[in-house]
Amino acid sequence: MFRLIPIIALLALLFFGVSWLRKLPPGKKRQAVTRLLIGALIVTLIFLAITGRIHWLGALLGALIPLGKTLLGLAAQFLPFLQRHKAAQTPPPDSPNSNITLEEALLTLGLKDGYQAGTLSPDDVELAHKRLIQKLHPDRGGNDYLAARINAAKTCVLKALS
Repeated sequence: MFRLIPIIALLALLFFGVSWLRKLPPGKKRQAVTRLLIGALIVTLIFLAITGRIHWLGALLGALIPLGKTLLGLAAQFLPFLQRHKAAQTPPPDSPNSNITLEEALLTLGLKDGYQAGTLSPDDVELAHKRLIQKLHPDRGGNDYLAARINAAKTCVLKALS
């Protein structure tokens, strides 16, 4: 008799769950099913831990499985090598700097005085670019926008000199 009550309760929950899922719009069904499965996993693990069929640490680790994506996101914020891996996977931004003016390029590289005096050489441009890119490269704490801007400035100034 005692085994029959949980089976009836589970069948009733299953019936109401299926009827509830049928009423949901198609876009939300997958998310609802995922949440229901995660909830069922957690309830099952808690039940197994209470009845002594699984160690409480096993239940805790099993309950952390649904939180895996969130935990990986937090780990990526605190572990620098994961940030580099994430940055490598993201596509580079569109280059808004391809239409940089010569004046902006000279100011970016800090070469305006040398250009106006007529003493600017391609070696000076390369040196200024190298100095800035070493400080502002994404691998050294800079960002993609600054590195792209410095590269575009170098290209623009070298075109103007040749």
